[in-house]
Amino acid sequence: MKTYKTGDIVKIFGVSPKMARKWLDESDSTEFVESKFKRRSTRRINAKGLVRLLVKKGLSFDLIDLTDFGAQKAILCYKQENIRALIHKAQKRGNPFLKIKLFYSTNNTKKRAGHVVKKQAESMQISQSSEILLAFCRELGPIENVQGVARNVAWQRVFEAITDFIAHHTKVCLAISRHKKSQD
Repeated sequence: MKTYKTGDIVKIFGVSPKMARKWLDESDSTEFVESKFKRRSTRRINAKGLVRLLVKKGLSFDLIDLTDFGAQKAILCYKQENIRALIHKAQKRGNPFLKIKLFYSTNNTKKRAGHVVKKQAESMQISQSSEILLAFCRELGPIENVQGVARNVAWQRVFEAITDFIAHHTKVCLAISRHKKSQD
């Protein structure tokens, strides 16, 4: 896994070397690596630690280069954990998904020579997903329902985080594609 030295932190965050050293010393993910002749050691932080440092300092993930795939994976993992935490908080306010009773059977797809017809299965899954989302919207309740506002705000945060995750994932995928094309 790639690690970042003090100079890398200076370039990414645009801070002075002194500030970068201070941040690395404060981080719980910093490791000190001795040089070959053990005359000095360098501070290094892994990608997960770099992401935690970004969050702790309130900085944007856009500071990380999209072609830094290790850091981008760490960012996506952090965002997934954030979504999981938001869902947990939103469920405490009320879970509209529990009221949605949609039962679809994916076992009803036709079989031909032992193979499941993929197109039918995929269209059923898309149909299920869109029906669940529409049912979720119906479960938000009438606009006169003032008691449901806190629940709706909590679920709004969940969907905003999911939207942000999808947008970031798409940017990273496009960057990987461009990077591969430039190497060919």
